[in-house]
Parts: sequence; structure tokens; C-alpha cells
Amino acid sequence: MTANNWTSRELIEELLAAYVTAIDDGDLERWPEFFTEDCVYRILPRENDSLNLPLAVMSCNSRAALTDRIAAYRKANLFAPHAYRHMLGPVRIRDEGRQEVRRVPTTRYSVLRLIPSTMGPARCSASASIATGLSWSTASRGSVKKA
Repeated sequence: MTANNWTSRELIEELLAAYVTAIDDGDLERWPEFFTEDCVYRILPRENDSLNLPLAVMSCNSRAALTDRIAAYRKANLFAPHAYRHMLGPVRIRDEGRQEVRRVPTTRYSVLRLIPSTMGPARCSASASIATGLSWSTASRGSVKKA
């Protein structure tokens, strides 16, 4: 099947899969390419989101800020070796808005942080689930672009 024959849902699923694969494979320099220049990227704890509290764990207001974040991660931050694995749920497309209806794709997800096992470099064991998201929306200021 070519991209010309794909449904909107299949295109969204492919975008999300490419996005998490870049992170899971450690190709973090590619990660900002999934966003528009004027994106807004915020990580809110679930509790803050449900209480409409604006305090974010991470907040970047442009693709350049995301690129800087990756550079800082690679050069300044010192972490024990680890990898991430995202597990995505099915994509749901819902209508949002009162006057102008927008189609908003969302998915539930979990992220595992994997640490190298003492049993050899080819094996990893999951620590704990470090993030579970209610939804991932691409509606905020057109923040995610098509791959």
C-alpha cells in the first residue's frame, strides 16, 4: 500500500510509530523533525493536567528549543545507560471545539525505561513504568507535522 492510498488513521498511526521509534532507537537528533518550527511541547504530570495546573515537567516553545534540549541531554546530563520503549494504544479520532470542529487524534501510551541487565548486553530488564499517558494529542497549535 502506498501513502497515497492510506487513510487518515493509517497516516496518524505511521507518524506516531515513527515518532516513538526515533526515541526508542536513541535517534534523538531526529526527534525535533517531527515538529513544526513554532511548536509547543509540554510534558504535564497527569495530575496537573486533570486539575488544569499549568506547571510542566518540560516545556519548549519551538523546534529550536527541542534541538537545544537534545544537545543538552547528550552533552551535559549524566545518566546511567538506559533505553526507552513506548507502547501505544489504538488511535482514536475525536471531534473537539464548539464553533469550529477539529478532528483530534489521540492515543493512550505507556513508556518503560529499560536498564541493561547484568546477564549480558543483549538483554534488558524493565525498571518500572515511568510514564503512562491518558492521551497524546496533535491539536495544540499544529505542533506535530506529517512525516
